[in-house]
Amino acid sequence: PYDLVIEITAVVLCDGDGKKKCFFRTQDELQVRVQYVAHQSIFNPVFRVQIFRSDGLFCHGMNTERHEMNLGRIDGEGTIILRYPALKLLNGDYSIRVSVLLSQYDEIPLHEFVVSQGIHMESKMKDGGGIFAMPTEWIPSRFDDD
Repeated sequence: PYDLVIEITAVVLCDGDGKKKCFFRTQDELQVRVQYVAHQSIFNPVFRVQIFRSDGLFCHGMNTERHEMNLGRIDGEGTIILRYPALKLLNGDYSIRVSVLLSQYDEIPLHEFVVSQGIHMESKMKDGGGIFAMPTEWIPSRFDDD
């Protein structure tokens, strides 16, 4: 670890109130709080969060570069939070992988952290089936022959 330029020291999964949590319902807020330490000065590293279903299916990923976020020069300890205002995932268990890279296109991260206990999602019947809850609406219509 001492030769690492930057290291993810902890990843804490929280609800909208900032309380540590691993059980969520569809539409709940999730905050992925990433704590890091830059052992050396580094300019604008890219933080990435990826969500995988328990069978390994890649469900979602986001990084600071996609959001055109420039973090500037980083030294020492810090925290960055990725906020999901309303989780769209359906029933199941999901793991969270957090990485820090020089560029979003790098295949090998500078450091990576997998949350040992990910999140467990519970959803309602009306949220639908599959992986994601999508806003839907049924519109009844009658077809009359005129």
